[in-house]
Order: sequence, then C-alpha cells, then structure tokens
Amino acid sequence: MAAPAAPPRRLLGPVLLLAVTAVAAAWAARRDQGLATTGAGWREVSSAGFLLAAETERARWRELSIGRDAELARLVTSLDEDPRTATRAAVLLGLIARDLPEESEDRRAISDGLMARLEARIPPPSRGETGVDLVAARALGELLAGDGASAGALELLVELASGDRPHPDLATRVACAAAALEARRDGRVAPFLLAVLRAETPDQALSPRTWPRITTLAWVKTRAARALSAAVETTPRFRPDGPWADQAAEARRLEELAERAGLLSR
Repeated sequence: MAAPAAPPRRLLGPVLLLAVTAVAAAWAARRDQGLATTGAGWREVSSAGFLLAAETERARWRELSIGRDAELARLVTSLDEDPRTATRAAVLLGLIARDLPEESEDRRAISDGLMARLEARIPPPSRGETGVDLVAARALGELLAGDGASAGALELLVELASGDRPHPDLATRVACAAAALEARRDGRVAPFLLAVLRAETPDQALSPRTWPRITTLAWVKTRAARALSAAVETTPRFRPDGPWADQAAEARRLEELAERAGLLSR
C-alpha cells in the first residue's frame, strides 16, 4: 500500500517577507505624512514628502501670531546647517516671503538672512550640494522684484555674479546674475552670462571666463540662456548639448538682442 502523500510545503518565508515589507512600507508612508503635519516635519520628512511638508509649514506660518520672530530666526539659522536642511530652509523662507506684505519686517528679515548666506561665499562641500545658495539667490530675486528686498540686495547679487569678489561657485554666480537680470533687468551681469554661454566653444575668447575651468556646464549654460532670453523677450533656443556652432550662433544672437535692448551699455 502506497504511503500517504506528504502535505504540500507552505512557502511561509516569502509570504512573511512580503507581508513584513508591505507593513514597513505602509508605516514609512504614514510616518512621512505624520511628519509633514508637524512644525518640524520638513526637516525629517523624505524627499518625496517634502513638498507636502513645505506647504503644511507655509500654511501654519500664515496662522502663526505668537513667536514669529523666534521661529523666523531659527529658520534663518537653518541656512547654515547641513546641505539638505539648509536647502529646505531656503525653500521655506522663499515660500513664506510670498505670503508677506512687501514692506513687512518679516520680509526684510528673510531678505537679510538670504543675503547673509550668499555674502558668506561658502564653497559647496562637493558638486551637487549648491542647492541652498541657488535657492537663496532665486528667492532673493523674487523679493527684489516685488520691492521686498533689503537695501543693497541688487548690488550684492551683481557683486557675487561678476564683481571683484564673486562667489566661488560658478552655479551660484549664474543664479545671482539671473536673479539680478530677471528682477531688475540689470545689464551689468549680461557680459558674464554671455561668457558662460561661450565657455568651452571656439568663441570663448570673445568673452574670457573669470572662473576656474570646468567642463560640466549644462545647467549653468541653460540658466544663463533662459535669463538672457527673458530679458530680451525672445524664445530660448540655446541647447547646451548642441554643436559648438549652434551654441556660438545663439550666443551671438542673444548678444545682439541685448545690445539693442540697451543691456550692454550699462
């Protein structure tokens, strides 16, 4: 008589692993959502959850009536923390500033904090960690466009972009130049932006560079081209990955338009 068939083995290992993974994922998602609803959540929340956390903090700030000065001071101080926290703090300061009256003291305090961060001229720890200064320059430009920036903001942006003591990071220099040009159409930064467009092309001698040579220029060239194109009211055509001849031709076109607009005579 044949022995009874053994019961089928249950694959408990994989099933349990899948169950544990699902529970862990659900807990992490709930944790990020929970952090996004607290005042400090913007620091700890994941990158995916930061947008929600930032808008939650922005909404909380609109309702804040007690302790605003102390909270704003802590947020400005966060600009000097680790690169991720500092960049997030700069984003929050820019968002909060959008909701404030142009002549408010809080708006001036945010402007002062952003200016102090940029004026420190802190070299980025490594490539890709310039976020805080790029955001700070953009936010300061928005304040400047709305007449909410502190006195000296425009001069600081121009100095950091193309002055005698520019910022040591090329991307930040371009961000400051773009902010000055977009906020006030300040043509003093236009020659520098044209030099960025011509870098590493046969036409680079027409606009000699004023920074240590680097070859990773896609972002800075794109940002420079967009700022110049907006200033002369033309459609951006510059392609940083295009042939040298095309890059040189677009730089010449933007230079001619800037000349006609009076940007290069300032």
